[in-house]
This record gives sequence, C-alpha cells and structure tokens, in this order.
Amino acid sequence: MTTGRAHIARTEVLAVALLALAALGARIAGMGQSLFGDELFTYADLAGRGVGGVVGEVAHGDVEDNPPLFYVLAELSSRLGGPAVWLRLPSVVLGALTVPVLYAIGRRVAGPRAGLTAAALWTLSPFVLFYGTEGRAYATLGFFVALSTLALLEALKTGRRRWWALYAVAECAAAYSHYTAVFVLAAQSAWALATHREAARPLAVATAAAALAYVPWLPSLLEQRQDPSSRFIGAFYPVSLRLVGEAAARPFCCHPYVAAKQLPGPVGVALLVAGALVLVLASLRLPRARPSGAPVLLALLAPATPAGLLAYSAVGEGIFAPRNVTASIPAACVLAGWLLARLPARASLAAGALAACGLLIGVALSLAPSGRRPDLAGVAAFIDARAREHDRYAETQVVFSDTPALREGLRLHFRRVHPVARLTFRRVAGGVRPELERGVWAAAAEGQRLFVVSPQLSGVLPLAAPPSDLAGRVRRVEARHFAGIFPIDVVVWGPADAS
Repeated sequence: MTTGRAHIARTEVLAVALLALAALGARIAGMGQSLFGDELFTYADLAGRGVGGVVGEVAHGDVEDNPPLFYVLAELSSRLGGPAVWLRLPSVVLGALTVPVLYAIGRRVAGPRAGLTAAALWTLSPFVLFYGTEGRAYATLGFFVALSTLALLEALKTGRRRWWALYAVAECAAAYSHYTAVFVLAAQSAWALATHREAARPLAVATAAAALAYVPWLPSLLEQRQDPSSRFIGAFYPVSLRLVGEAAARPFCCHPYVAAKQLPGPVGVALLVAGALVLVLASLRLPRARPSGAPVLLALLAPATPAGLLAYSAVGEGIFAPRNVTASIPAACVLAGWLLARLPARASLAAGALAACGLLIGVALSLAPSGRRPDLAGVAAFIDARAREHDRYAETQVVFSDTPALREGLRLHFRRVHPVARLTFRRVAGGVRPELERGVWAAAAEGQRLFVVSPQLSGVLPLAAPPSDLAGRVRRVEARHFAGIFPIDVVVWGPADAS
C-alpha cells in the first residue's frame, strides 16, 4: 500500500511529464515550418562549414552578433537531415526540457503548486512556443538560465560540489548562448553573495571557472561590438513605453508577431485578464509579509533583463526587443507560480484555470495555419508545379530587406532553379510600391508566365499595374493564397489571349 506522500509525488511526476511531452509535441508540430526571418541567417551561417567553420563565421561574419553555442548545436543537429528543418532541433529539445527545470525551481521555492504553474506557463505561452521552434538561440538561452538558477539554489542549500559544478557549467553555457544572459547571471551572483555569505568561496570558484571558460570568446565579443548590424534592432524596435509594456506582457499571453486581438483573440485575452484580476484581488486580501529567500531572487531575476536592456540602450545601441528579454522569462514564470501558490485553494484554482484556458486558445491558434510562419515551402511547391523552363518569378520579400541571406527564404525551398524578375520599390503615399520593368510585362504578354509572390506586409502596397499599353495584353491566369502570420498571395500572369 502506498503512502499519500508517495502518491502525490507520482502524480506530480506524471503531471510534469505530460507538460513536457505537450511542450515537445507542440514544438515538433512547428518544426517543419518554412524558415523565416533571422533563421535564414542561421541557415547561411551553417552552410556545410563544420563546427570550426561555423564558430569562425559567427565570430567574424558580417551579420551575427551572438556567441556560438547554439550555432554549434544547430550544426551538429543539421547533420541528421535537411538543415532547413533540423537546425531547429536544439530549440525544440531544450525548450521542452526547460519544463521540468522550472517545475523543480518552483517546487524548491514554494511547493508543487508553484512548480506546476511555472511549468504550465512555459508550456502554454505562444511566445515561448514560437521561439521554441525557431532556429535561433532563445530557447537555448532560456534553458541554461533556468538550469543555472536551479543549480544555484540546490548548491546553496546542500553545499554539494556537483551542484556548484553544474552551476558553473550552466552559467557558462548561458553566456555562450546569448549576450543578454549577463543581466540574470549578474543578479544571481549578487543575490547569492548578499544572502549566503558562508557560500562566498564556492560561489567565487564557480563564477571564476565560468568566466575563465568564457575568456577565449572575448576577442570575438569585442570584434562584434564594432559591427553595425545591431543598429537594425534599434531601428525596428525603438524604445518606448509601449514597447516596454509589450516586452512585459507578450511572453505570457501573445505571439511575437501577431496582435493580441488575433492571438489569443478577444476571448483568450478576456480569460487571461480575468485570471490576472482574480490573482491580484485575492493577493490583496493576504496578510502582508516581506518575502525572503528564493522569492527575492525571482523578484530580482524577472526584471533583470528588461532593466539591463533599457540601461544599455540608454548609453549604447538600442537592443530592447521583446525576444531579448527571454533570459528573464523562466524566473517570471516561477514568480507567477509563487504568487499563485500563496492564494487560497479556490482563488488559486480559479486564476489558474482562467489563465490556462486563455493560453490554450493562444497555443491552438499558434498551431493553426494562420498562426504559422509564412508558408514559403508551399509557395515554392506551387511555382515548381506550374512554372516552365523560362517562366520567371518576382518576390516582394517576406522580410523587407536587402540583406542577401534574407532573400534566400523562397529560393531554398525550390526543387529546381527558376529565373528571377527583379522588383524595384518606389516610395508613395501609404508605403512602398513594388514595380516590375516593362520588359517583364512584355515577356508575359508574349507567352511567358510570371509568378508574383506578394506577402501581406504593413507598408508594402500591392504590385503596380502593367504599363497602360500592355495592360490589355496580360491577365491574371491563376492566384493562390497561403495562410500564415504574414499571409502570402501568389498571382500568375500570362498573355491575355491564352486559353
């Protein structure tokens, strides 16, 4: 006969395992989406270079301003199959493995309810799910930051060397994952030194070991600081009160590229707001008590990255993008679990259930066709099936940029080469208007097919009409719409007299 404690422990293990499997399954479901945005930089960085070549490309390339750990993992995983899919494997696996780590932190801080809440928030966040299927370093960063927090708490409690060793390894790995890890890592060390003076020596040894292992990368870090590419972040994400609010809210409710009114939508937002209100109102009725110990650590780590990014952006390049706060999301999840665990059972259940339902709606919409990355693979298959040898295509670009790597998104999905009709862009009222040269329209009038790929991007207007003297000689032969976070319309033009 089993004891109640053993029964509860098995129930907890089962719940965490189910959450981890759900996180893994959702990530696997998104793993095969077309490469999008900065993932195309990752694809270009790998390019069959091998581990040494990838490290050199990241360190000295013209675009990347990042440490190399994720790219090394992506290079190794891409050998399992097509790089366009398998370079995402580190994000998929480490994103799912973060679930049990967060549960362990929450359980250590405030018990099983806090741990399960933290794990569920990470699993059900559409924001976290998106970056858990992206071929970039954010999921890797989240995992190693969470692991360093867990290892630090266990090391301080038990004093065992293996936890201090794990803390040093996780700290170093987080720093090698993304530069924004520094804010959380610094906050961890400062809190540990201030609250556990007796552990100053092992803390110093572990931190020194991690720093020493990072020394070989310092020349590359200094070289990357001279690279102007970081300025683009400031151009896309100018620091404002609205951006700060989005960075604080999006990781818990929304998709990084879709408005809240679409995902999780009005119903999902209403459920999340209702859950937050229950949490706040029930918390106000609790006896006032000054938090101590690990909750203080969480309260430091959750705002550490946003505060650090704001401070850095005030004196240097603006790098305050919502995805760059990822290092603080694990602590914020556990802090939310701690707040929920303090409530009476009914209020805790109500707040948790409302939030879970709102997030589930968001996850479901994220996995639907309209919540997926632009379907470049579908567009490429459409053109492959219809284009003849000399038929051309023109693309108004899923990411509006002249960066060569970002122009390859559609091309890498083609099974065969198709000639390109170059577009030019003219600034007009309301945005930019893509235009084709007269010769392209003339070729379409004389029998060639022209495939115009037009993502629906804010500020990019529909393709300019054919020249007036050719307008009656060309017509739309076929059109197809491809759903996604940036939907794509493909219009096939041909001669007006074609049967």
